[in-house]
Amino acid sequence: MRDPRLHVFLGGEASDLPILATKLAALPSGAYGQVVLVLGPDDQLPALPAPARVQLHVLRGERSAEQRAEAVATAALAWLREWMIGDPARSDREFIIWLGCGTSAPTTAVDRLISDSLHDAHS
Repeated sequence: MRDPRLHVFLGGEASDLPILATKLAALPSGAYGQVVLVLGPDDQLPALPAPARVQLHVLRGERSAEQRAEAVATAALAWLREWMIGDPARSDREFIIWLGCGTSAPTTAVDRLISDSLHDAHS
């Protein structure tokens, strides 16, 4: 499948792993996208079930909660620029987007931007 209909972006930190595992397990086999996890150097990464075309990117290092949220938000913005903004032809696509990191300001702002982009694409 060269141009999948379902595009996925999931992002979070260690505390989000149970939710991310559940969301990944529920994805259909044809999903395409990315998961970005920001983990500390000692955080354990469990096996995460994901469709073959959903790639997992793990960013490790010592970061504050705000820095983890900023890293997730930055990755989500890059994904948004690649898959959603300025391309009305993509409006027939389905998207699954989930951002963790609690209610941090960076992820809340990106969540709002993504929601607005999805709304505009389907208006």
